[in-house]
Amino acid sequence: MIILETKGLTKRFGNSLALDNVDITLECGKIVGLLGPNGSGKTTFLKLLNGLLKPDHGTITIGGETPGIITKQHVSFLPDSNYFPKWMKVTQLLEYFGDFYNDFEREKATFMLAKLDIDSQMKLSHMSKGTLEKVQLILAMSRNANLYCLDEPIGGVDPATRDYILNTIVSNYCENSTVLISTHLIADVENVLDEVIFLQNGQVFHHAVVDDVLHDLIDKIDLAAVETRIVQIPRERLLGGVHVQPHDLADEFAQRLLPVFRLVVLLRADLAPEDPLQRLHIAGRQRDVAAELGDRGVVRVLPYIK
Repeated sequence: MIILETKGLTKRFGNSLALDNVDITLECGKIVGLLGPNGSGKTTFLKLLNGLLKPDHGTITIGGETPGIITKQHVSFLPDSNYFPKWMKVTQLLEYFGDFYNDFEREKATFMLAKLDIDSQMKLSHMSKGTLEKVQLILAMSRNANLYCLDEPIGGVDPATRDYILNTIVSNYCENSTVLISTHLIADVENVLDEVIFLQNGQVFHHAVVDDVLHDLIDKIDLAAVETRIVQIPRERLLGGVHVQPHDLADEFAQRLLPVFRLVVLLRADLAPEDPLQRLHIAGRQRDVAAELGDRGVVRVLPYIK
């Protein structure tokens, strides 16, 4: 079932073309990354979906409806900045969302707040940036929406908070709903995504299923070239007059070759588990291996893409 469809979507700000003839179709039950550098049109696109901006040309339908009062009942939007008055307390926000949205589940929000030890009597003005972003995310994800539009939910927070935010997203969205995550931090979200949409200069540069992207990447890794380069490393040391014992060579090979293959095996074995939480765990493992490669000065895989 199609939840979102745009055709020829175009938006200008004066002489600046923010979105140029964007055609996108999304089905229900997906976690989709809206990716691209700053200024590529991601926030403009999300604001158009939520009726905060009007398109100059083209159409938008959400569940078959044009953005408006009806779609706002089924779309949960998390903007990239705080939009609540700083004098408000968390408990007042819960009441506000409960009054405004029929699909808001206060019990779910209360549970997540308690899990993070966030005091519901605390004013927003007394919160750190990370805590405030967690509160906003909890409110957005506590709605039983058909489409979640999250604008830079992990921007500007520490890595631990990013992991919690991603975990909250994949744990709390309805399985028949679609989550659209806008971010420029591709490495942090790529392994929780089912599909990716790359925007560049207001145009759709690429729209693909993550499985296909990973398969394509793996097929292009030239392992022979990687191995050749690893063999060259101790050879260069010998030519440089550095004495190397045989066991040093074996250790060199093990330290430099095995992590590369471990990374490839992780990609091959766990391309797209059905469980989003499992994908998130695998993402962490891949980051660990990538960090290990960097810490040991291991030859990078990317230079050996065919």
